[in-house]
Amino acid sequence: DHATERNFELIVTPFDIASARFLLTLGLKTLKIPSGEVTNIPFLKNVAALGADIILSTGMCSLEEVREAVEIFTSTKVPLTLLHCVSAYPAPADQINLRAMETLRQAFRVPVGYSDHTEGIAVALSAAALGAQVLEKHSTLDRSLPGPDHAASLEPEELTQMIQIIKNEEALKKTPILEEALGTGEKKCQPCEENVRSVARRSVVAARDLAQGQSLTAEMIAIRRPGTGIAPKFVKDVIGKKAKKDILSGTPLTWDILA
Repeated sequence: DHATERNFELIVTPFDIASARFLLTLGLKTLKIPSGEVTNIPFLKNVAALGADIILSTGMCSLEEVREAVEIFTSTKVPLTLLHCVSAYPAPADQINLRAMETLRQAFRVPVGYSDHTEGIAVALSAAALGAQVLEKHSTLDRSLPGPDHAASLEPEELTQMIQIIKNEEALKKTPILEEALGTGEKKCQPCEENVRSVARRSVVAARDLAQGQSLTAEMIAIRRPGTGIAPKFVKDVIGKKAKKDILSGTPLTWDILA
């Protein structure tokens, strides 16, 4: 209601399909899918079936991982926008690789933007000057607050400044592009993202305690963080496997403990 009263579109990020369905009952037209869910193929397929416009962030991803996700949405003709992203908080400017926006644009022929986790507005403005069609920037009331996102967020005055420059075509043209943020254009996981990748992604885990020799059914497994086990796209291959040993609930499953 607050968004509607102020005439701007509310976009929300769901992390599960029940939340996605609920958001659409509120009249939302666009859903943002975070970088950590790019490899959660079952989730992406369920989201694609809803028919909402999708903004997909691609932090920590290789080009092939993005391609697998993109095909889910393009095959169902779901409107898709990709955001280049480096998932570190804050992200160092010299690992941002803004040229990857053009790599994504050429590879998939969909609108491309940028999700920024650097400090300040210089990198975000560089992305806008390079043609980002969507720009995501975190905001906070106080950058000194505890938590992972605040340090890379803008306080209200800075957010206002960034938006004013982007909306002013002449001002944006005069904004220098930050050379150190350009990178090579190769779409890949950056060094600063490697630790985040295992935490933010998901894997197939035991949803309950499993006994040695027990055959796995769909009810016995779930897709949860961290991403240190079998990738979600192999969830159907896990069903019917047997536990080689007792497995505690919540344990990420790996092929070596299944038969």
